Amino acid sequence: MTRIFLVLVVMVSSMFGDARLKEALGLSMDQARVVDEIQKKYQKPYIAKRGELTNNERWMRAAAMKNDSKKVAEQEAIVKKLAAEFKAIQMEEDAEIRKVLNAEQNNKFDDYIKLRQKMKGSSRDARYFN
Repeated sequence: MTRIFLVLVVMVSSMFGDARLKEALGLSMDQARVVDEIQKKYQKPYIAKRGELTNNERWMRAAAMKNDSKKVAEQEAIVKKLAAEFKAIQMEEDAEIRKVLNAEQNNKFDDYIKLRQKMKGSSRDARYFN
């Protein structure tokens, strides 16, 4: 059941995410196709890392609720490392997308990234990019 839900989430996010980006940046059909390929390339590692990070954050909160300072310290180090890896995946994807864009589109992409970080649906990830 969880696997089916995850597949649906991935499919829906790719269908709507690409359309917004294409529209926001004024991508040509060729650019949109390349950007779609880039996003598909990073989709699985991004989702996997987010899941790993979320699980470790939960374990850290559970340790804090049990007043287990040793376990909290261990989890803090793990969470910090995973958050950096998570951010690196997004930054690598963004860098690849930028290679497809012209100067004007790159400026629009800067604005798009700022908006993405402020969006309610993405706010759970925004804390890793500040």
